[in-house]
Amino acid sequence: MTMNDDFKDDSKEDDLKKVNIAELSMRRVISMTKQIGSFRCLPQEDQIQLLKGGSIELLILRSVITFDKEKKHFLDPLDPEESRAMKLEQLKEAEHGTGLFEDHMKFIWSLVFDLRADETVLILLLIMALFSSDRENLNERLYIATQQERYCQLLKKYLNSRYPISVARQLYPKLILKLTDVRSLNEEHNHVLLKLNPQGIQPLMKEVLDLCR
Repeated sequence: MTMNDDFKDDSKEDDLKKVNIAELSMRRVISMTKQIGSFRCLPQEDQIQLLKGGSIELLILRSVITFDKEKKHFLDPLDPEESRAMKLEQLKEAEHGTGLFEDHMKFIWSLVFDLRADETVLILLLIMALFSSDRENLNERLYIATQQERYCQLLKKYLNSRYPISVARQLYPKLILKLTDVRSLNEEHNHVLLKLNPQGIQPLMKEVLDLCR
C-alpha cells in the first residue's frame, strides 16, 4: 500500500466520521419534531416521508442554529465542546473541491448576520421546511400545507413583536426566500452524497443517503 493509498483511506474515514456526526444531529431533529403536536397528528407514513425528504435541508438549517459565530464552530448546547465541536476547518475539508463550503457558509452568514435570525426564527424556518407539502408519497398534503402556513404566520407575528413593522415587513420575505435557498443547497449536497460509499455509515444516515441514489 502506498502513502497515497493511506491518505485516501484516512480521507474516507474522516468523511464517514462527519456523516455519522450528522446522524446524531438528525436524531436530535427527529426528537424535536416529536414534540410538535401537529406533526405527531400526521400518519406515521407521512411523518417518515417528511423527515426523509427534508433530512438534508433540516440538517443544514440546524447547522445554522448550532453555529457559534464567536468561536467559529458548530456545537449543540447539550454537547461538551472538547469532544463534539466541529470547526470551520473540518467542514471546509469535508466539502473541499465541491464548492459546498462557500455556499454553506454564505447561507449561514446571510441568516445570522444579514437577516439577524435568532434561535426562534431559525427553529420556525426549520419547522416550515419540515412541513413541505411537495415531498413524495404524502397522504395529507393539504393538512401539511396548512401547518406550514400556520408557522409562516407565527414567524410574521414574532418579527412584528421584535422589530418595527416596517423592518419586519422587509425581513419576512427575505427569510421565506431562505427556504428556497436551502432547497438549492440540498440539491448540491445530494450530488456529493451520491459519491459516498455507504459501507461503515450508521443506519439512519445510510437510509437517508440511499434516497439520493
